[in-house]
Amino acid sequence: MPEHAGVESAAVPAPPNRHEDSRAMLEPSPCDNCARSQRCAAEYLCCSAFAAFLHGADWRFRPRVDATRARYQALLGDAA
Repeated sequence: MPEHAGVESAAVPAPPNRHEDSRAMLEPSPCDNCARSQRCAAEYLCCSAFAAFLHGADWRFRPRVDATRARYQALLGDAA
């Protein structure tokens, strides 16, 4: 058995955007049932509601019509 069994290899990096706590992915998000979600994903747009969601803030009363690429890049970067 290798000396470092069970330790992630530096040669195989973790996938980008790996969520630290997968349980949070089961919670409702602003993109659920949003008519704009496919467009935002395709064009790398982020609205105020999604930005609040990423920060763990209450997003339920934030607008979803103000999606911008600049906000997306500020929050998720180019690699996201």
